This record gives sequence, structure tokens and C-alpha cells, in this order.
Amino acid sequence: MECYRLAAATGWDFDSCLEVIGMGARQIRKSGGRRQQPKAMAQLKPPLIPEVIRDHILDRTLAYVHRWGTTLLAREKSVAEHSFFVARIARRICEILIDRGAQVGNIDILRVVDMALMHDEAEAFSGDIVRPFKKLSAEFERKVEESAFALLRNEYGNIPGGEYFLNLCEEFERKETIEAQIVTVADNIAGYAESQEEMQLGNELFRKGQYTFSLGSISYPWFSIIKDLLTFSGVV
Repeated sequence: MECYRLAAATGWDFDSCLEVIGMGARQIRKSGGRRQQPKAMAQLKPPLIPEVIRDHILDRTLAYVHRWGTTLLAREKSVAEHSFFVARIARRICEILIDRGAQVGNIDILRVVDMALMHDEAEAFSGDIVRPFKKLSAEFERKVEESAFALLRNEYGNIPGGEYFLNLCEEFERKETIEAQIVTVADNIAGYAESQEEMQLGNELFRKGQYTFSLGSISYPWFSIIKDLLTFSGVV
């Protein structure tokens, strides 16, 4: 009977419930009658819920979240599109740094690409909050990020590898690892490219310099390699 109750409460399969109950009985005997939580309990993962995984895989929310939310654009841009180009640019930066022998240690390229694809994932819940408004108050920015991340944790808590993807978001915000720094630079370059596109399409707001991305303020030592290439191309 206890096994059926455990299965109903957790959704675990019958064999897993039997294992937990068996471990619990052994723990009781070893502890002189005091019930202790089996150590192996934490190793049992919640069951995969097909509907949750299906909805996650098919979700296209970021395709409908607009970039530059309060700005008139010549061409609409989505967060999904932006994330793709950040990943593309970040991947190229990895190869450039490796090719030029940059002293940055080993670069986990898969982690870079995954982080680039995830770096704005929370905007599926918060939308793309314009930078000047978000930066008005550090406390406000922190609360917005915490709230969005709580929703993101709920979303990713029920899919395989969810903790890995959540860790990438936190790592990106700290900007301490070379992978996070590469994605940060790629994020800024992608924003710069978007503003350049708007200028080329005749958007006067961007022509007047009202909306610009500054690459000159990036201070990572290795960025000089990338900056030299961009300067040669007339970007920086």
C-alpha cells in the first residue's frame, strides 16, 4: 500500500518506489527505529513528463519577443533572431582566439554556444526590457532578473539537462569565465550590428546616434584581438 501511495505522490515507477521503501526499511533497522531519509533518495530523478518536454521543444515564444521594445525600427527584430546571431558571433570569436593563440586557457566551445542561445531566455517571461530603464536602479534590475529567473527555473526544472542550462544563465550574468566573456562580447557586437542595419535602412533615430552600442568600453585583455579586426573593418 505504501508503494502505491508513493507512486501516486511522486509519479515514480513501481520499481523505484519499491527501492525507496526498501532503503527506508534498511535505514530504520540501522538507526534503531528512527526513520532517516535514504541517501539514494536524492539520486532518484522525477519522471519525464512527455507533455512538458513536448511543449518545451515546440515553444517559439522568443520568436515573438521584440528587441528594442520602445524604439521605432525599420525592420522588426526578435530575441530569437538576436540569440542566433550572438551564438554565431561567439562561435567565430572562439576560432579567432584559438587561431591567434590568445592566452585565455581552454575554451569550452559547446558551452559558449549553449550559453549564447540561453543568455536572453528569461526574456520569454519578462520581455526585452530596454537597457536605459533597467539600468536606472540596481535594485530594480536585480528584482527583475530574480523574478524572471524564478520563472525560468520552473520552466527548466522538469526537462533533462535543465540544471545545466540554468547554470549557463547564472554564469553569463557573473561574466567571470572566458565563455561568459565571449558571449558578452558577442552580445554587444550583435547589438551593434542591429543598430548598423537600422542606419543602413534609413532609420533616422539610429543615424542621429540616439541608439548606439559602444564596443570601446569592453576591457577584457583578449578583446584587443577582436577589436583590431573590427577596427580594420571600420567597425570600432
